[in-house]
Amino acid sequence: MFGFPSELIFIIASFLSFEDLVRLATVCRQWQFIAERYTMRNIQVWSNRLKDFSDIFAHHHRRAALVDLVYHVVLPTYPNSRYGRAESRQDQDRNNKVVTKAVHELFSILHSWDEEAGMLADTTASSPRRVAGGRMSFMLNAYSPTDLDEEAYRNYRITHKPISQTERYERRCGRSFLQILRCDELPDLPRIQEFLATELYYQRHIEGASLTRVAAKLPNLTAVDWKVNDNQSSKTALRQQHRFDFAQSLTIVPSENLTSVNLTIYNQAPEDQIVDPPSALMDSEPSTDHLSQALHALSLSPNLVHLSLGGNVVLSPCFFWPQEPTATATAPLWPHLQDLQIDLNRTTPDGTWLYVHDPDDNNAVLPTRKLVDGSRLSPMQLAMAYAAKRMPVVKRLGLYLSSAPDKSVNVKFFYGTSEQWVGRQWTAEIGERARWTLPEAVQTTWKKVHGDDTPIQVQYFTSLN
Repeated sequence: MFGFPSELIFIIASFLSFEDLVRLATVCRQWQFIAERYTMRNIQVWSNRLKDFSDIFAHHHRRAALVDLVYHVVLPTYPNSRYGRAESRQDQDRNNKVVTKAVHELFSILHSWDEEAGMLADTTASSPRRVAGGRMSFMLNAYSPTDLDEEAYRNYRITHKPISQTERYERRCGRSFLQILRCDELPDLPRIQEFLATELYYQRHIEGASLTRVAAKLPNLTAVDWKVNDNQSSKTALRQQHRFDFAQSLTIVPSENLTSVNLTIYNQAPEDQIVDPPSALMDSEPSTDHLSQALHALSLSPNLVHLSLGGNVVLSPCFFWPQEPTATATAPLWPHLQDLQIDLNRTTPDGTWLYVHDPDDNNAVLPTRKLVDGSRLSPMQLAMAYAAKRMPVVKRLGLYLSSAPDKSVNVKFFYGTSEQWVGRQWTAEIGERARWTLPEAVQTTWKKVHGDDTPIQVQYFTSLN
């Protein structure tokens, strides 16, 4: 096959299965290089096999082929006696050391690729095989093998009250956060442009501030997709501190090239709706929502096109408009934002609800909040109206209150374009059992800000998913 055109082989290889590509790689060295451009694109690496990864990617053409890297940090196992029981401080410290070591070792390997490519580029810049490679996506997660031990799970169910895998996981590590330490010592990795940390049910929570500090070492970052736990309702001070740390560290995320941000900031509203939830704000600054302010600043990234805040995120109106809505001296601008979607929590950062009790609710044991509190929700709508005016190319702007068990009390707001109408329209979809009529002041503000000809549609539904 000597002299067989590489271009033709590339075309053929693009239609082959992974198994066929492996066989193709055994034909000759030329075909091996071509096949490995596909077989080495998507790689999963476990931290306890990092040396194997380094050895396999000792060849420069394999490094150049790598596009998607999924890194599984393997945490220490723990005895069966601790199965289903909350992690101790010692357990957490040990896990932090392991995840820190694993991340530092991987970054060291990837950085060595860039260093070698830089040195080689000085003398052999014309060779496409002697560069570290193009853009790369990096996904980080962590777990302990004991978390997935089916035998340990069966034994636990025999000796304890039967529980689901999810509940067992929450008992073990639902209140723990992995911290990646000494992030300032990590080398910069300009090749990584996408950073993902979206845990599955068995994977551990990684502290939000740790993710941002790792991201600070990715100067060409264009996209992030993270899941951050904001569900520490039983440890109010811990939750407040984590929100504050996450907010403070968001400022160091390289934002110049960001085009897409997906943040799942998960929070489950309390089941006990009789009393107000605890405040998520720092006791030292009870009127300042640092996280909403930081997310607002992140949303202003100059090239941002897509932003999604999911997981029933707990937000304040200052996310949309940090000042009084009438102030325009330093009005924010979202020049390229086309898509903004927010899955809003039923609670607020300062420890109140967006819903009030239904006086006709006969459930005296556990009454639920079904009626929209207009005094709490309207400020969010007013701030959203002013922000939307400063989004010149927005196509979809959605705010969804849809986490209630009773779907007939959900509320959704949408502003943007659609095939059903010309130009932009503002739509409010309100569950009829929410017993809320959109205030005239909100509709007036939308028309005042966007023009009297801006279509406004209000719809009421018996069930709103």
